[in-house]
Amino acid sequence: MSSRNLLRINWQSVRSTFVSWDFVVAFSIAISAFLLLPQKVANDFARDIYNVGITSLSIIFSVYFAALAIIISSGDNDFIDFFDEEGDYTRLIKSFRYALFTLVVALLLSISFYTVATILFYKKEPDQPKTLMTIFSFSASYSLLATFMAANDAIEYALYRVKFLRLRRLRKQQEKAKNGKDSVDSSSND
Repeated sequence: MSSRNLLRINWQSVRSTFVSWDFVVAFSIAISAFLLLPQKVANDFARDIYNVGITSLSIIFSVYFAALAIIISSGDNDFIDFFDEEGDYTRLIKSFRYALFTLVVALLLSISFYTVATILFYKKEPDQPKTLMTIFSFSASYSLLATFMAANDAIEYALYRVKFLRLRRLRKQQEKAKNGKDSVDSSSND
């Protein structure tokens, strides 16, 4: 892939990201945190919140990879072709890639903010600016919502898989019935 393709921006994707309900909800949570938090946030409180974020995001990260492994390994080529007729399989994989990106960013921010809070705590500075907590609240909530959306896409994938198997079974039954009828017709002509 050339550097020109890497730098090309898909404006429709950018617009759909910022207009999506998960972004709006996460942004609303961040604005609420900014408005409700005092100017300075106690470091011991912030450390506890960041620790919860690290723990939660780490657990979700591992569950996310388990779900991705199941999706990637469970489809045969016929099903992937069926599912991707309208670009659904590609959308699913892109959804998982985007959720992975948001999870990694949120986890790295949580670890970084926890480290900052710990350093400030041991420097005997009792507070930190509320900006860190606001950024954390946005990144953690957005990554959780993006992961929820990816999980919802995985459920859609499973439902399509059931539909595909049902159609395949029906097609085999119809072919079997047709072949049975053809053999009866040919034997009656003899």
